[in-house]
Amino acid sequence: MIYSHQDSWTLEGIVQSMPLLGWWYDHVARNILGTVMTSAGGFLHTANQTTGYLQFRAEEVQKMSTEIIEKSSAEIQLRSKEMTAKAQLMVDQAKENVEKKVITAREEVTRMRRMFTGTKAITANGAEVAA
Repeated sequence: MIYSHQDSWTLEGIVQSMPLLGWWYDHVARNILGTVMTSAGGFLHTANQTTGYLQFRAEEVQKMSTEIIEKSSAEIQLRSKEMTAKAQLMVDQAKENVEKKVITAREEVTRMRRMFTGTKAITANGAEVAA
């Protein structure tokens, strides 16, 4: 039963004009819709907080990974320099050893030349030739 009449009706006006439907709308539908809207707002608020926290943590992880990469890079460069220095030392030692052996070989050749200077060589036909 309708208790009021208006020239232009709105949905809320139609609902309020019927007492049982108006009571149901005021006490049930509005409470349920209010609860749903409040829950949706809480959900959105929580989602925004979580997103902010995840972004913060992602930035921390990125910063830490950059620091680890820089630290590892510095350690690798240091080890590389140490290994290069050791390799250079080995090359220098090998070079010194070769130079010593060349000097020793030259001295030996000179000593052998002195030893054989003034000796006579015997040829295939038996003749002696001065060396």
